[in-house]
Amino acid sequence: MSRLRELPLAARLAVLAALASIVCGLTWLLAKGPNSLGWAGLLFETVGIVIASMTFGILAGRMFCSDPVRSSTRNYNRRIAITMLIYAVALVGSIFLHEKGWSAGPSGYLLAALPALPIGGVFLVLGLYLKEESDEFMRQLFVWACLIGAAATFVEATFLGFLEVFGKVAHAPAYWTSIAFFAQFGVANVLLRWRSR
Repeated sequence: MSRLRELPLAARLAVLAALASIVCGLTWLLAKGPNSLGWAGLLFETVGIVIASMTFGILAGRMFCSDPVRSSTRNYNRRIAITMLIYAVALVGSIFLHEKGWSAGPSGYLLAALPALPIGGVFLVLGLYLKEESDEFMRQLFVWACLIGAAATFVEATFLGFLEVFGKVAHAPAYWTSIAFFAQFGVANVLLRWRSR
């Protein structure tokens, strides 16, 4: 990993862009839905997005931050990976059961909650990281990244909401807000750590 830090900034950014394109490509395939992939393919693509995203985050952190990986960060990465894999399985399972007609009646509420609960688990993992992180400066950077991600997400959701009301864009499903938050939080986290070096 130290060899990556020795690369020029442009080369490091190219590596990150390549990983980001993999994540975007997998997301695009997932957005096409189960009819184009089959259920095994959908599960594979969903888990692939989680793995590619985690790889992107870990690699970006190591490329731009020369500090050794702290135990709190290792715990955070492990917990977030487990939580996101649970999310991927819950998401695919929920969609699969919906397609089989299980969402009719009260069971639809349970199916809708299945992928939502791991998102709550992510915030539990964020809180555990803040509790375990002993470096006040690292905690401050983490909180700033959360604030930047939340602010950007609220601004985008409000903007898109009004565009929808004004008839300028089609309706976007609300579950995209969590995806937008986590993506923007991740980018802000990497950039703030890089800037503070």
